[in-house]
Amino acid sequence: MHFMELNKLREVFLSFFESKNHLKLKSFPLIPENDNSLLLINSGMAPMKKFFSGAEIPPQKRIVTCQKCIRTPDIDQVGITSRHGTFFEMLGNFSFGDYFKKEAISWAFEFCTKTVGLSSQNLVVSVFEDDEETYRIWKEVIKISPEKILKFGKDNFWEHGAGPCGPCSEIYFDRGEKYGCGNESCTAGCDCDRYVEIWNLVFTQFSSDGNGNYTKLENFGIDTGMGLERLAMITQKVDSFFEIDAIKNILNFVCKQVNVTYGEDNKSDICARIVTDHIRSVVFMASDGIMPSNEGRGYVMRKLIRRAIRYGKIIGFKENFLEKLCDIVVKENEYAYEDLNKNLVFIKKILYSEEKNFSKTIDQGLLILNKITSKPNFKILSGENAFLLHDTYGFPIDLTKEIMRERGFKIDIKGFEEFIEKQRKRSNVKSNFSSESAWSLESSKFKGSFSTKFVGYDAFSVDAKVLSIFKDEKNVNSVFYDENSDECYIVLDKTPFYPEGGGQISDKGVLSSDDALLEVVDLKKISGLHIHRCKIKSGSVSVGDVLSASVDKFERKNISRNHTAAHLLHSALRVILGNHVRQAGQLVNNKNLRFDFSHPSKLTENEIIEIENMINCKILDSIKIENSQMSLYDAKRKGATALFSEKYGDIVRVVKINDFSMELCSGTHVSNTSEICLFKISSESSVAAGVRRVEAFTGAMAMEFVGKYQNLVKDACKILKQNDLIKGLNNLLVLEQKNMDKIRKFESKFSSIEAQKLLKCKRDLKFSLSNKNVKIITGSLIEVQMPVVRDICDEIRNKSPDTVAVISSSCLKKLFLVISVGSEAQKLGLDAGNLIKILSKLAGGNGGGNSKIAAASISIENKLFEIFNQIDDVIFNSLQG
Repeated sequence: MHFMELNKLREVFLSFFESKNHLKLKSFPLIPENDNSLLLINSGMAPMKKFFSGAEIPPQKRIVTCQKCIRTPDIDQVGITSRHGTFFEMLGNFSFGDYFKKEAISWAFEFCTKTVGLSSQNLVVSVFEDDEETYRIWKEVIKISPEKILKFGKDNFWEHGAGPCGPCSEIYFDRGEKYGCGNESCTAGCDCDRYVEIWNLVFTQFSSDGNGNYTKLENFGIDTGMGLERLAMITQKVDSFFEIDAIKNILNFVCKQVNVTYGEDNKSDICARIVTDHIRSVVFMASDGIMPSNEGRGYVMRKLIRRAIRYGKIIGFKENFLEKLCDIVVKENEYAYEDLNKNLVFIKKILYSEEKNFSKTIDQGLLILNKITSKPNFKILSGENAFLLHDTYGFPIDLTKEIMRERGFKIDIKGFEEFIEKQRKRSNVKSNFSSESAWSLESSKFKGSFSTKFVGYDAFSVDAKVLSIFKDEKNVNSVFYDENSDECYIVLDKTPFYPEGGGQISDKGVLSSDDALLEVVDLKKISGLHIHRCKIKSGSVSVGDVLSASVDKFERKNISRNHTAAHLLHSALRVILGNHVRQAGQLVNNKNLRFDFSHPSKLTENEIIEIENMINCKILDSIKIENSQMSLYDAKRKGATALFSEKYGDIVRVVKINDFSMELCSGTHVSNTSEICLFKISSESSVAAGVRRVEAFTGAMAMEFVGKYQNLVKDACKILKQNDLIKGLNNLLVLEQKNMDKIRKFESKFSSIEAQKLLKCKRDLKFSLSNKNVKIITGSLIEVQMPVVRDICDEIRNKSPDTVAVISSSCLKKLFLVISVGSEAQKLGLDAGNLIKILSKLAGGNGGGNSKIAAASISIENKLFEIFNQIDDVIFNSLQG
């Protein structure tokens, strides 16, 4: 067995599969892309789902990765056991319709035995009990002894709901009897530490419908996963996840900071391991742009940070220790993850701010908790006190649970949740306050001799001085982080943030300093002031402070693409539809654009295609966007388009796209049309009389939109089993018509049979009237649709002219009543329309019809019997009337 450092082992794995013609991809970010089913990437397979599902085409059929992952379901076990951790790296090789079982197994065995040097005598493998092919490969090709090939059941069949699935084969390393549990039955799969699963090979060869039905896939796939840390434990011959070289270096650094000798005290060791694991996780999370918050992945990060702070304090750390641990984490991982070093300053700032905020309250919160739990006969923490710790001292409920569990106490979770719900309702009431009136209030408070210079056309980031702060409906000199009231409004002397206006949404981003971090969530320009609505994430800000104001570049660029595309759209509409087209409104955001315009009729499909083609040609022409300032007079003289609803100053900004478009506009734009990439109309609709609305995508969103429709067409073709979708749909319509004809024939036959049955149940009216002999038929049907019931009643009416038929039916969770009156009964004065109105009211229904036949819906099912009980009375009264 070859000793290999963690970083070396990772590189050896990737190089091995590169030699097998695999494309090496960098680790994907921890934030899942276009996957709402996950908060965080938790496996090497997770970023590959889009390739296995067919949503995207892989860059190559063979891929190898080392994927950073976060898992927290077993967070309570971290530090207590030798093998649990929240951050880990997953090695994996993948095949998308290329090689299959023989190659995957052979290469896995070659890597383990020849490259890493594991003894084949220590390897035990498992296979799915019905997978004879895999069993044969291990036995006959790899030459593994049959007694070391274990057949397992459903645990060796990889499946998560509907979709691709298949059997798997796991490779275990036998560490020897001294690590075992002593049971004679101990083997791979036992919970003891003897047999360590190091590699799982999944053979994706079936598609499941989620109900136990499987079909073979057209293209088989390979998805393997091997924990880098587990493999390192084996190759480095250590007993714990925390004794691996790179992780041990972090652990030793943690212990050194508090003068603790690892291995002398179990409680201290647990604390040191928790801090070591959690600092690894949060450093990687921060580097990938995850911010601590009270929801989603941000909550997971906050929970990890606060656990690290708590256990750090137990072991002896003082304030602001997390940022000091960042350097060692980056040092041990920067070989494979260069972004860590690039983002180190940002990472430290995030952790420093979060720790600083929590440290202010944790000690006081623990004092209160100690006071509560020290009371005589204390057994359970009330929901009110749990809420107090959560709301006032920032204790995540999971942390409070953990402390209570450690001390042998319980917690009233139901009571806690009731207090949370009350708070939520209070927040909802507060949020109903008009945002517009709030902005209006700020404008009056902020008025002064100063103004804000906008520099966002040329810069995404700038250092700016704080001129004024507004919070809780008043001007203040400073603001600080407060979980209960984190919103404020700030005016700077200059800003790169574009304010909401002209149909363009405001920029988002951050204001930051060494001591503070604020998220800019909205921006408006009022009386010459750019007012930044901010959420205080950490620290404090005072008037006169200098902050780094940074716009979210990715979001801004998407907004600019959509805004320039809106100008192109405006001109294209005028060229194709006519000069009557005038802009009636627009919304430009980072997702799409919405453009309202004057036009009397719906756009035809050909017009939409023509508009798209014209705009995409302008994009392909790579036209430079010209921005200039001039007098309003000169702009209009040159033909610039102005909006009637807008108010312009004497000097205006003109955005010109060659000779195709020229508009007065203060918004942000791309520098060249080629940056838009692609333009695609997603919908066209009516807004008001004479006003139409077009919605469209650009750039990546446009490509995604087109891709979804391409996939829909492909899926439809697969379902129809036709390469030509139109032909397939026409065939389907022909088949549907044939089936409908068959159904109608069946319904006609059913109606005739059912009518004959009911005619045999014909009876006389309970009350006799001279010269007015009327017969009655009543009946209730189940799961028979109204048209069929009407046919039955028509059949009765035609065959028995002196009869009134009253038939009810329940179908598709709806109840209805149909009444028919024969020709002879009609001559006596009976009318189906009148009868249905009277009878249906008895059961909360309503309906109508003509004298021959009428129908009604019934809303109160248990009142139906009253209808049948009173039929004779109603008919009798009608005959007398």
